[in-house]
Amino acid sequence: MIDVRGRLPGEADRRRVWSALVAQYGQGGVTGDILRDPQAQAPRWLDRLVTLAPVLRHPGLSLSFTGDALHVDMTRLPEGDRIAVSNTLRRAFGHLQVSGLWDAGRIALAQLPAQPEPHALVAALNQGKVGFEHKSPVLRADGRDMLRASAQAILAAGPGVRLEVGGHTDSLGAAETNLQLSQQRADVVVAELQALGVPASALEPRGYGEEHPVADNRLESGRDRNRRIEYSVLQ
Repeated sequence: MIDVRGRLPGEADRRRVWSALVAQYGQGGVTGDILRDPQAQAPRWLDRLVTLAPVLRHPGLSLSFTGDALHVDMTRLPEGDRIAVSNTLRRAFGHLQVSGLWDAGRIALAQLPAQPEPHALVAALNQGKVGFEHKSPVLRADGRDMLRASAQAILAAGPGVRLEVGGHTDSLGAAETNLQLSQQRADVVVAELQALGVPASALEPRGYGEEHPVADNRLESGRDRNRRIEYSVLQ
């Protein structure tokens, strides 16, 4: 069973999405409503979603959309399926605003006790990925999702916790530019966490640029690991 809701500008688009999902889940396996709205923004995700319909065959999945923004609710899926579907959607819709995605960090945060101790909290936070636009301090939708979960965990740890929020980049580009970008990203993360209720006194942003790689910068997979937000406990 999949639940899908949203608005599309034309009847042809509405039928196309509905038919693609019915083909995978069956006539009785698709619930919700896709409304025809001439004022709705033309969806850039439509062709890719239709192509991905066979991959998204996971009972309990829920999709909703407004214009180019997609939201996925996977709370009823097993943990392994959440990560698999999330990775598929990140690859397919990296240029769009997609929220509700999961990764190892989201799962680790969900498994923390009601009041985690600081080092366990940091270990869980550092399993997650805070997504930014390319070479930019602008958060992506999945980055905001991750920070919402992070803020809840930090608040649950109690008023005494103090964390450094470290920004790190890969080695592409000038070192000074990377240092500046890493500081901007750390500042953005702290500002977002404060907006979500974390006290300013609990967070200290610091940019490290490309100084502390954790993987090989000659490989894209390594550069992706090096582009990160890393938390540590402040004494």
